[in-house]
Amino acid sequence: MRTNPLAVLSALCIASTAFAGPLSPPAGPVASTPGPEPRTAINATNTPGDADSVFRISQPGSYYLTANVIGQTGKSGIEIAANDVTLDLNGFTVDGQNIVGALSGIVVDGVLDNTVVRNGRVVRWPGSGINIDGPGFDPGRRVENIIARSNGPIGINAGDSASIIDCSVLENAGSGIVSSSSSVIRGCTARSNAASGISAGIGGSIENSVARTNGGPGFIVGTATTMLNCSSIENAGVGISAGGSSLISLCTAHDNNGGGISVSTGVTVQSCVAGNNTGAGFTITTGCLLTDSTAFNNTAQGALVTGTGASVRNNTFRSNAIGGVFANIAVSGNDCRIEGNTCTGADFGVQVTGTRNLIIANSSAGAQVNNWDFAANNIYGPIVDRSAVATAAVAGNSAASTTGTTDPHANITH
Repeated sequence: MRTNPLAVLSALCIASTAFAGPLSPPAGPVASTPGPEPRTAINATNTPGDADSVFRISQPGSYYLTANVIGQTGKSGIEIAANDVTLDLNGFTVDGQNIVGALSGIVVDGVLDNTVVRNGRVVRWPGSGINIDGPGFDPGRRVENIIARSNGPIGINAGDSASIIDCSVLENAGSGIVSSSSSVIRGCTARSNAASGISAGIGGSIENSVARTNGGPGFIVGTATTMLNCSSIENAGVGISAGGSSLISLCTAHDNNGGGISVSTGVTVQSCVAGNNTGAGFTITTGCLLTDSTAFNNTAQGALVTGTGASVRNNTFRSNAIGGVFANIAVSGNDCRIEGNTCTGADFGVQVTGTRNLIIANSSAGAQVNNWDFAANNIYGPIVDRSAVATAAVAGNSAASTTGTTDPHANITH
């Protein structure tokens, strides 16, 4: 019997249709098949501890927590003993539980490069919370999204060339954050630490950070450091203390117990506010520039100017010198330029005890003793008293000057 080729082909087509899948895939994204975890879990098998650590990382790589780490007497929580380590706390807590004899939360062993710690809490260690400042130059350290609370000497100590980003250091028994030279600190909060809030060494950058109710200065920064958009509030020491050749911009210092902002040689302070501090609002010295800033209700001077060659320009000072005989602007240095400032209240408006200073185009009103008080051998524009002048009201597009002078360098009493 002969086989019909067309019948065979038809049967094959029917079978193919019966067993084939749908020609169009289902709607929605195609889910990938999960692969193995590329990181290493911190546990007794992968990262066994030693005599002074609960867990110890001895090989480069990326590590993560799967549970809280609890302190033990005589040991740190996690010890990093290799270069190129990233430690993700994964939202867990490294908790010393204030166990007597426990050491620090997270530490390094040796001179190590490229250490990263992130995403969790380090609390209640008798030693420091995080101390990854090795014994030598070991760059590339980074701490981010960490809460360090109720630890011993330092909340976070990251050393040289570090980045400390979006961290909170709270109620530590010493300083909050400490770093050495060339470090970046951004988006951090230091509150209620027993010593200073945030400290940085030479050539660093601090941005968008807050120091409040610390037992020492709010911020201590070294030479050639930039500070931007920072606030220092209710600290027991000076609000901001900066080394020479630094830039302090758009910062506030309020209700600090050791003065507002105090800087060393060659610092620029611009667009800052210092109010209600015990002591001077601003203290500047040789070669500094204070400009476009405001000081009010400080118990001593609005601006205390020491050294030589400083400039105080276009600032506003109001009601400083509360409880003492002080000035809105007090200049004890020489060869300084005091220009374009507005002074209101205080015992003195502008008081100059140094020599060869230039005082021009300022205004002062309402001083309790004298609006102007200059020692001999200073240079100043004419002082024009308009305090008792009655002027007509103005309603229109023009009016004659009532300043009583056409000299652009005149200092005006009003």
